[in-house]
Amino acid sequence: MDTRFYRLNLHNEKQEEVDGDGNNGKVNYLSWIELDLSQVLVAKESLLYNALGENDRTRRYQRYRHHHHGEVRRWSRGCDLSSTGWSACLKDTDFDPRMGTLWIMEGLLMYLEPADVNRLMRDIAKLSSGNSMIGASVVNTDSLKSAQISSSRLQNSWRWGVDDPKAFLSENLGPQWSINVVTMGQAGCYPQGANYGVWTAERVAEWRRKGRTMYIVAQNF
Repeated sequence: MDTRFYRLNLHNEKQEEVDGDGNNGKVNYLSWIELDLSQVLVAKESLLYNALGENDRTRRYQRYRHHHHGEVRRWSRGCDLSSTGWSACLKDTDFDPRMGTLWIMEGLLMYLEPADVNRLMRDIAKLSSGNSMIGASVVNTDSLKSAQISSSRLQNSWRWGVDDPKAFLSENLGPQWSINVVTMGQAGCYPQGANYGVWTAERVAEWRRKGRTMYIVAQNF
């Protein structure tokens, strides 16, 4: 669901930060920079390697790992996004703060402490030039409370939720950002909804009894 939403609504020619893409007229490629905890990246590399068939494994895996994809250059960096110095992870990559950047934070923010979410968003605002975008998923406080008392060990580790993500982002990003928020499962397609035929009315009702997940698209013009 999240993959479909972001693929349909955040496509643009810019460098991409996946927290865990570039075209500037001089170089014809997309820079895809992935930031996450080192152990997560190691696990992902292992899964990708093992998912490839024996015949294609070496050739395709090495192209993925070493970011040789024609017009796409991929970088992965172990990084703690809750730390104050996380942006140092970008120093030896293709990241260029003068270029428009697409920041994707899917399934991330609810795991951070409130103060860390505030700092992360403000850091992103400082690193973003004009023509940048943010795509993020967030949960509201009802969903946070439900997760923290659930039987899921993963959801028990959620730390942050917000009921008015537009106000939150306006405060932390600044007035130059245009912000749109839709609720997961809401009827229709972006910018009015986020369903795409994936969520039935029954599933949506079940989710909303526990809280809400919302998708954010913010643009800096």
